[in-house]
Amino acid sequence: MLCAAAVAAGGCASLESGTPDVDDGGRPDGGDLDADLGPHMDGSTQDGRVEDGARADAAGDGDGDGDGDGDGDGDGDGDGDGDTDAAQCEDGQVLSGEGECVDADPCATDNGGCQQSCLNLGGVAACACGAGFRLEANDRDCRPAQWSAEPLLLRTSGTLAALSVAPSGDAMVAILPTATGANFFTRSYSRLNGWAADSDDVATSMNVNAVGLALLGESEAVLLWHNSGPTTESFIYSSTWSGSAWSAVARRDVENADGAYSPKLRSDGAGRAGAVWVTWDGMIRPHIWSEIYASGTGWLGAQPVEDFEVSEPSAPTSSHGSVAALGDERFLFVIDRGNDAPVNLWYRRDDEASVTELTGNPQAGTSSSLVSNASGTAFAITGDAASCRARRYETASGFSAETIGSATVTKAVCPDVVDQSGDGLALWVDESNTLQLSRLPAASVSASQPAGAWDAPEPIASEVSVAFSMLAVSSGAEDRVAVWRTATAPAAIMASAYEAGEGWSEPRRLSLDNGEAAGTVFIGIDAQGNAVVVFEQLASSQERVYAVHLR
Repeated sequence: MLCAAAVAAGGCASLESGTPDVDDGGRPDGGDLDADLGPHMDGSTQDGRVEDGARADAAGDGDGDGDGDGDGDGDGDGDGDGDTDAAQCEDGQVLSGEGECVDADPCATDNGGCQQSCLNLGGVAACACGAGFRLEANDRDCRPAQWSAEPLLLRTSGTLAALSVAPSGDAMVAILPTATGANFFTRSYSRLNGWAADSDDVATSMNVNAVGLALLGESEAVLLWHNSGPTTESFIYSSTWSGSAWSAVARRDVENADGAYSPKLRSDGAGRAGAVWVTWDGMIRPHIWSEIYASGTGWLGAQPVEDFEVSEPSAPTSSHGSVAALGDERFLFVIDRGNDAPVNLWYRRDDEASVTELTGNPQAGTSSSLVSNASGTAFAITGDAASCRARRYETASGFSAETIGSATVTKAVCPDVVDQSGDGLALWVDESNTLQLSRLPAASVSASQPAGAWDAPEPIASEVSVAFSMLAVSSGAEDRVAVWRTATAPAAIMASAYEAGEGWSEPRRLSLDNGEAAGTVFIGIDAQGNAVVVFEQLASSQERVYAVHLR
């Protein structure tokens, strides 16, 4: 993958194919660069003069100004007004030999100020780095990607709740307190300035559970959670971050619900987030509700996802819902409607009037999930500990007719990420205890491997035995990072990164080698391939939160 920055204006542009508008405020400036945007055109010409003051007509056009246009004004454009046509061109354009204004090539001079590659994006220089390299903060120099030397302590006590990483490289982590009833808090990260020195408290003393976090911009984020307690006393709450503090807590679910739980939140990378949760009615039956948050506007109002009636106590009910961002301000909701295996999936886009049954459902396991890449591709997944089934969704055509199945393996983590090329990623541990990653390609790889078939697995690490918390992220075909927690005591957080042409790197231990066990781990990746890993680990009998970066 190439990462790029528009250096002429000090900004950054993503160069990946299919990348959505970079989410959450765009990429921060890395400093102005003195890139030459083309020949300097000041509208002046040089007349030849003789010592006695007589005009020398070097061009021989008879007007005495030497410019060859015959109008006598000396500017060379033939219109007699004394200025050049270059002055009539817009910024970033120059006058061609044919007298037309064309985009300047900022890369023609000194490679646009770029250390490696320079791309001309509509008259603006964009510096790019090859696979295995990362763009420096000055947006023009490149260096080899590397893990941070030591984990950074983010909190001396607390448990991880959520992580959100924006394509711009900014990030935010939510941490729950160890003390019952204490406020929970977040800590933000800036690509240019690193982790904020202080945490931001979320003003609630309720017992928080199932946290959803979406970083929408440089100074905007939204949290969603439910309070822990009996089902009929649990409700959905939210708070909004304005760059310096979290707002007062507000209830999101419908006021007449007897209870609500299991909230999920997904950002579309362009200032919107979609939420879904389960509510209980007077019959103590679950129903799926949703709401969309728009940057600068706020929550747009809760709406039921379902439109079918549930009249008999024995009728199938909706056990949980999932949400995926499709881009272009659209969200897809999938609900699991059924009390027993196999799961029974229905779906609805937020601009559609009713739900549709996913006929020929993938018949595997009792769990279901929904993943997407915010560019119109999503997968509805069902599976269990040893297999996965997938159905591909495209905004233009809906769900595919074919179910994509996987071979049974020792342990499987069904795809929880779709990269920007539309490939689904899944991690496996095979019978030989080798951790592997498989892609579900969006397009045909070869005649023998059409679209819709799992590709050949990529070995990552051997002698893994059974791994837990296996996660994979990708910003495109050439940037993939896998993390996992080992089962051998004391549990450790391990990671490997993929480099084009080189394959997967040797596994690296990210957690401290202090004899204490590591716990929950989250990973996120930005549009340039920089990864953020946060994890819990015991130290002096206290659960602490750490961060490690690949950048």
